[in-house]
Amino acid sequence: MEKKHLISEIGEHVFEDEVLRSALPVLVSFEAPWSRPCQMVHSLLHDVASLCEGKARVFRVNVDDNPDLGLWYDIQAVPTLMC
Repeated sequence: MEKKHLISEIGEHVFEDEVLRSALPVLVSFEAPWSRPCQMVHSLLHDVASLCEGKARVFRVNVDDNPDLGLWYDIQAVPTLMC
C-alpha cells in the first residue's frame, strides 16, 4: 500500500500564502537534506500529518534553498519545528 504524500516542501515564494495566510493551523519543519536528525524527524512528521489531515497542515522548508526564511525566523539549528 502506497503512503499518501501529506507533507509539502515549500519555499520563500509561497510561504506567506501557504503558511501565514492559512485558514488551518500549520506546522513548519525547517530542515536541511544533509542533516541526519532531519531525516529521522521526517517519519514522525508524516505520522503527525496523517493524524491531523484536514485539521492542520505540515510543511517542510529547506533552509539551504531558502536562506532568507532561515534568517527571518532566526533558525539556529535543524530541524526546527514551528507552529
